[in-house]
Amino acid sequence: MDSQKRLMLAMVLSALVIFASQYFFAKPLPPSPADGGVALATAPVVEANSGALAPLPAPQVNPAASGSPAPVLTEVKVSVSRAQVHYVFSNLGGGLLSAELQGPKMREQEEVSWNDAMGRLLGKKAENAPQMNMAHPVTGQPLPLSLSITGAQPFNALTHFAVEDDGANRRVTFRGSDNGWEVTKVFHWDNDGFELAYDVTVKNLSDQPRQGELALHTLRGIDADHEESPSMFGGVGNQAQVGCAYADDYKHTLPMNKPPEEFKGPISFFGIDQQYFLTAVFPRGGARDGRCVLAATPTERTATAYFPLQVAAGQSVTQAFGVFMGPKDTDALSAAPSGTLAPAGAEPGNGPHLERAIDYGWWGVICKILMGVLKFCHRLGGNWGLAIIMLTLLVRLLMTPINHRMMVGQVKMQKVNPKLEAIKKKYPDDRERQQMEQMKLYKEEGINPFGSCLLLVLQMPIWIALFRTLRNSYEIYREPFFGAVWTDLTYKDPTYILPLLLGISQVITTRLQPQTMAPEQAKLMNWLMPVMFTAFLLKYPLGLTLYIFASNVVGVIQQYTSKRLIARASEAQA
Repeated sequence: MDSQKRLMLAMVLSALVIFASQYFFAKPLPPSPADGGVALATAPVVEANSGALAPLPAPQVNPAASGSPAPVLTEVKVSVSRAQVHYVFSNLGGGLLSAELQGPKMREQEEVSWNDAMGRLLGKKAENAPQMNMAHPVTGQPLPLSLSITGAQPFNALTHFAVEDDGANRRVTFRGSDNGWEVTKVFHWDNDGFELAYDVTVKNLSDQPRQGELALHTLRGIDADHEESPSMFGGVGNQAQVGCAYADDYKHTLPMNKPPEEFKGPISFFGIDQQYFLTAVFPRGGARDGRCVLAATPTERTATAYFPLQVAAGQSVTQAFGVFMGPKDTDALSAAPSGTLAPAGAEPGNGPHLERAIDYGWWGVICKILMGVLKFCHRLGGNWGLAIIMLTLLVRLLMTPINHRMMVGQVKMQKVNPKLEAIKKKYPDDRERQQMEQMKLYKEEGINPFGSCLLLVLQMPIWIALFRTLRNSYEIYREPFFGAVWTDLTYKDPTYILPLLLGISQVITTRLQPQTMAPEQAKLMNWLMPVMFTAFLLKYPLGLTLYIFASNVVGVIQQYTSKRLIARASEAQA
């Protein structure tokens, strides 16, 4: 097998490696909003009075027992506008109706058709994608960030709470009672950031000790018609998953036809894990023994954590939690809980380590190195597209000696090609003898038969790791390269211009290599592989296509330079 055939085989196998890597280890993006609400709210909505704790509601009457109609409960909404997130709380369950992230980058990843992309090239104004909303209630289910108590005397997650909006002190307080329990929930926060402190006080109103489990709920309604799983051909998708970090492990579940999964151990955090965004609830002060139950259906994602609860008669127990709803920015995740939300005397490194939700898969080490280099390049150039080009130049520079040796080997292979053909003619029916004589000839001429594939083999881990980095790094999400169309390096090129340019550069690269095969085979190699490569990359992230295109351009320059140097060396020896 000559060098060009080996190169073709290596490229096909490499493409299969990319597809297999993303198919089995792909990590998804958050879903589009789904309409949902709480079925209990049937009366007019009332805004909470700031600073005044409304009286607790009267005990609910069972209409079947009394013969009277069901009471109409008034929903009180509390709106909290922070610089990074706008929340809307409801007293019917004491949880969230909405948590909308703010800022141009805190948006859903939009689908851009070819027609729209060409229109933008011609000056058509693009509409902004919706802001990311981290809380979509499900009708009849507990609200996001609601709680319940399990056991012989349960506390209902849909309890009607009294509410106090104390905006001056940056806190919202809910108080409700059910079945001999009184629960006080306090959400408080710093001025900025994506975190909430979530303090829960449970009081036993009875004259007997009680025990059970405190259940904290995170869930999200999904519009299945607008959710897309990651594609084998490069699409990022927008599929949400539920996850739980317990002990030293992190488990996550995608929507599949299987029952809910349960995990037991010291729980660090749990919630809804998306491509570039995370909703996470965690015990403040360190992991706490409990269990997680994860469930994912086409229309709902649910993660519930249960923590043991024991309360003496007439006594109260307080448990402190934190909430993170925001982008999967490595620095922000690593710092949680931060600011005044961190428990007093907390030891460094004892946090929930939310950065574990950024899952690069098997390529984690290389991805982290690439991300570090990209951040450095971004600080120099101020543009993530330029950072990717700078990464390309650096990698190509480091591989210059390998590239030159590869060209020298191909020139030698071209010169010995007549001898290889002579061996084939001499032993036409003895393939084993052909291979023995060919390997002997390679050794005599100082040729590495696999040298032509070396550069590709070394590049493949970088391609795969860069793809995984683009799929999981919020830092690059919705970051532009240039122009009105190439506005997101983690999304495909909707114009398909860059993949076509890549295909052209691939043709030039192939034609610059010394030809060591028959004209018919060379023609197939010069055109078939570039066309296949272009087709494969049509839906891959723009950042990966940009890297490979820039690498090809630099490679063309290197090949041309190497050919000139080899020719001069040959002339000097003549």
